[in-house]
Amino acid sequence: MKQLLKIKFIFDYLTSNHSKNWQLIIFWILMFELLASLFDYNFLSNSSSYIPVINHSISTELIISIFFVFFIWISIMNLLFWNLKNFFYTILYGFFFMYIFFTNDVNLSFLFHNIEPIHFFSNSFSLFLCIELFIKVIITYLFYQLFVSLKARKSEKD
Repeated sequence: MKQLLKIKFIFDYLTSNHSKNWQLIIFWILMFELLASLFDYNFLSNSSSYIPVINHSISTELIISIFFVFFIWISIMNLLFWNLKNFFYTILYGFFFMYIFFTNDVNLSFLFHNIEPIHFFSNSFSLFLCIELFIKVIITYLFYQLFVSLKARKSEKD
């Protein structure tokens, strides 16, 4: 039991600084949701049916290259002017770019499909479903931490 409390203590510290940093909580919610969507995309057989096909053209390549150049620019700026908050934004931007690169989901339709909880009932029970539910439980706990953090922040202002 002490090990579980120690793990929870470390998890709370890393993800929310014990419900004190709401921006850190939102960062982790987005990270876990992007990772869950990438996990779904790789292991579901019908995942590509939720993503509309966009033809590759010069304009799509130009948009991708602009995103990539912007990522390189903020990475270099983060190395020159070190700031932990900007570092988290860089990581989030990198994972978001990686999500778009691997899934070709430019309009985020698969990501929004993955957010809704009803899509669990369309899959059979498997290890995939257990892992996905575990990630969703973590995200739910992070939403709880977000509400606690915002409530504490509001009470500090009053």
